[in-house]
Amino acid sequence: MMTARKIDQIGTLMVDEAIKAIHIRKGDPKPPEASVAEIMGHPGIYRIGKTYFDHQGLRCVKVTRLH
Repeated sequence: MMTARKIDQIGTLMVDEAIKAIHIRKGDPKPPEASVAEIMGHPGIYRIGKTYFDHQGLRCVKVTRLH
């Protein structure tokens, strides 16, 4: 079983009350893709997806809730 890292987020993108992506600080390390994480302020464990910059220039990470 993998240990979930904790990620501090500065914003979220939600669809139908589920988190689809989180905004992280540009200075924070990029979380490894396909790793698992706990997002501070939100319950559950999430799988980390691709990292990208949105149209506002914010660094985003796609996430999928596992449980």
